Amino acid sequence: DTVQTRSRWTTNLQAAAATLAGISAGGETALFAAIQAGLKDLQSCDGDRRLVIFTDGCDTVAPRGFSLAALTSELRAAGVQVFAIGLQTRDLDPHTLQRLASDTGGNYLQAAAPADIAAQFLETRRQLRSEFYRLVLTPLADPGAPSLDLRVTVGGANAAAVNTTVQFPNSSSIASK
Repeated sequence: DTVQTRSRWTTNLQAAAATLAGISAGGETALFAAIQAGLKDLQSCDGDRRLVIFTDGCDTVAPRGFSLAALTSELRAAGVQVFAIGLQTRDLDPHTLQRLASDTGGNYLQAAAPADIAAQFLETRRQLRSEFYRLVLTPLADPGAPSLDLRVTVGGANAAAVNTTVQFPNSSSIASK
């Protein structure tokens, strides 16, 4: 029924996972307060701002006069996309989660049972990583060289590395997707 920050931003996935170990469901749900806390936290971050939320219920503690339209307006103004995952229960409010996601350019997924939660998180991760990047290199080596061995690593702890041999065309730049 209140918002608690369990972990600050970190690249240490084991430490972040350990902070979640003792969490259990129960009590009231401060969903909107949690979204507002996430929004405030993301406003201090550079780059893409995406908020992934997971709930099995609806907000039960919003203050009188709370406006979902005002919240989605704040999220849009800050450039925050909401990706919501709802666990289907009798308390779930999928319409609100769908609206939060669609009004901010995010997406809503629903897990029919607890066994489906991991699959929905994996699908959300896929959606968040669906961008493509183009890398253009201008070789410093001899432009007459026939090829160059190239290793590109993208990301931090979840890095994806690509090794390839690039054949030079008769120009001095290489483009790869």
